[in-house]
Amino acid sequence: MSLQSRWNNICSATIGTPDFWTVCVDHRAARQALHPLIEKYASGVALDAGAGRLAWREMISRKCERYVSVDYTKTHPELTAVGDLLKGLPFEPRTFDTIFCCSVLEHVEDPDAALKELARVLKPGGKLILSVPFRYYLHGAPIDYFRFTTHGVQLLAGRQGFDVVSLTSSGGLAHEMGQALSMLAAALFGPSKVGIAASQAMAGVLWRVAAIIDRLDSEGRFAQNVNAVLARRL
Repeated sequence: MSLQSRWNNICSATIGTPDFWTVCVDHRAARQALHPLIEKYASGVALDAGAGRLAWREMISRKCERYVSVDYTKTHPELTAVGDLLKGLPFEPRTFDTIFCCSVLEHVEDPDAALKELARVLKPGGKLILSVPFRYYLHGAPIDYFRFTTHGVQLLAGRQGFDVVSLTSSGGLAHEMGQALSMLAAALFGPSKVGIAASQAMAGVLWRVAAIIDRLDSEGRFAQNVNAVLARRL
């Protein structure tokens, strides 16, 4: 079995549980960056766009009246709907108060069109919580097309009728190296209870060390991800 397959098994064994968020550096970093944005800005009826295997469902559901999930294939048996950001989502205009979209735009051929479709189904004044990669390893190949700067997110947002409420970056070179090591460790330790505990312990150390080192890059020139809250114009 390849290391990639072993890593996929770890994710499959932990997704939907608290262990998922501590088994590697990136999962810890993503939760640290996005959970506060969900807590502050998510409300009402929420759409998880590109929901995959519903990793974020619990966090979003705690803050919102209703959670709706969509992806372009049936990625999870409890996925609400199947839809394509480029061909059109199966929802009426102005349906959602909040949209959460994490690690999706890099996988669509036309990010402008995808943002336009998200704006269509978002209520005026509604919030889009968006996370996209800047410096990040190849994933989901061959459907992995783009990387985004903070300036690029601002440009895309303005073109598609969004105002920027919050715009930050997260991660860095040390996080990138730490993630590679934590993925390798998790793949080698395996998905048993002992293996997951060992992966969590190692990822915790790597994450803390990386956080200290990456503070030196105060301008986020080597950040891994760009995280934004965008408001649809009235």
